[in-house]
Amino acid sequence: MLNYILFTLYLGGLFALIFKGKFFKNIPLNKYVLLTIFVLKLSAGIGLNILYSSYYNDTSQSDIHKYVDDGIALKNLAYEDVSLFLNMMAGTGDDAFLSSAHSETLKNWNPHKGEYLEVTGYKDSNFIQSQRFLIRLNALIAFISNGFLPIHTLFICFLSFWGGLLFFKTCIHIAPDKKMQLLAASFLIPSVLLWSSGILKESMLIWGLGLITYAAFSPSEKRYKILAFVGGFFILLFNSMHVLALFFFGLMMYIAFKKYRTKALIIPVFLFLITVCVHYLVPEKSPFAYLSSKQNYQQQIGRGGYYFFNTVDKSFQICVSESEMEYALQSGNAFSAEPTLYYLSPTVEYSLYGTGKVSEIKLPLDTYSGEYYLMFHFPRAGSYINGPPLFPEPAGWISYLPTAIKNVFWEPIVLENKNPLLWLTSIENALVILLLLFYFSNKTSFKNIDAFSVFLFSFSLGFFLLIGYTDVIAGNILRHKAPALLFMAAACVISFDENKLKKVGWFSKSSESDSPNP
Repeated sequence: MLNYILFTLYLGGLFALIFKGKFFKNIPLNKYVLLTIFVLKLSAGIGLNILYSSYYNDTSQSDIHKYVDDGIALKNLAYEDVSLFLNMMAGTGDDAFLSSAHSETLKNWNPHKGEYLEVTGYKDSNFIQSQRFLIRLNALIAFISNGFLPIHTLFICFLSFWGGLLFFKTCIHIAPDKKMQLLAASFLIPSVLLWSSGILKESMLIWGLGLITYAAFSPSEKRYKILAFVGGFFILLFNSMHVLALFFFGLMMYIAFKKYRTKALIIPVFLFLITVCVHYLVPEKSPFAYLSSKQNYQQQIGRGGYYFFNTVDKSFQICVSESEMEYALQSGNAFSAEPTLYYLSPTVEYSLYGTGKVSEIKLPLDTYSGEYYLMFHFPRAGSYINGPPLFPEPAGWISYLPTAIKNVFWEPIVLENKNPLLWLTSIENALVILLLLFYFSNKTSFKNIDAFSVFLFSFSLGFFLLIGYTDVIAGNILRHKAPALLFMAAACVISFDENKLKKVGWFSKSSESDSPNP
């Protein structure tokens, strides 16, 4: 009962803030419209909690519960060792935490172990450990939430709502005559509404992007813009360095287009050539290799199976399908993993590891091939997109481009899935494709497009391509592309001229047939 009382009190406080807050008074929308949008987002966030709880048999494996559970554990640490807690919140307590008795209480705080990165081939260069931002934020909320999940959702959802309003406010400054269209683009796209309303990184990205876009393009007072820029910069930095880099790419395109118009298209080519030079001159820092390792890691997760690590030849990795492995475990019979036939003893105790920890159990799978560690087990993803690997070479990236475009704009395909959520997303994908084809089929779009729309399009198309190159699980794709959909929809709304409808296809034929004969 206490949890529901707290939730009601906090919800009432946020409602009062929406009605009376200075920031919300400056939004050119009726307060009841704002309230309706917030309630809609909150409903989507709570619905997402229910969806994740029903999808995962073990809720500790879902991202939402990982962030909240670790946040609560970090909050509890404050009562046992306040100095360590403050250092961890400040980002200076890693060594002390890893050597303390509390190191196992936060299951998703620690980075991957070296052996795990070695066997997966994953180049984990995220030195910031982006999951820690949401864990820290949930730790702060946990002091007033009593560990109640809907309260965490309420505050995270409000931050995303704030970021969305900042983005909306910036866009209507550019196109004041399209207020309602921009409102729909900012809050009513199904994927954006769902995935940016829960305790996920997408909510933080909308918050950060709203702040930094407002700082870059709004005519507000300089002190507010500086605060918004710094806040947005660090929110994006600690959640996704890739998104921050794409924002600055969009900003470069905006500045170049204002000065040089279509000649600005040389910038993506120039950046690609720089990346090629880095790949060959400093191969250990190659973006191609890093992002390819992310895609290959996604391939492993999506494909599923049991992975073994050879202790003799550390570069050798064995993946055995689930059905084959289950049969071997039950019967003690052999399973094949080229180029050798391996045998499992039914008397051996098998342990599965999906968190990056190395099994302590050595398995004598074959007397001629040395010993192996059972490293981890990935269940096959239900929405895995089977396709070619992404090779870490410039030529490999060029040849993979059609697959990347297909993955991000076409998957999941309506006819190939029965999941209602994926089916609705398939329809949304079809509408996005039609919108882009309709928009870019009219050549006057390029003549009349404004620099701010170039910024929005550059960011969104870069984001789409990044997802297409690195994600091979349709469920991840539909979640990760939410911020890109927001920017693309706003770009289409701002730069689209409704009068062009009269020049397109059946509109023009209809007008001709309706006109009187001379």
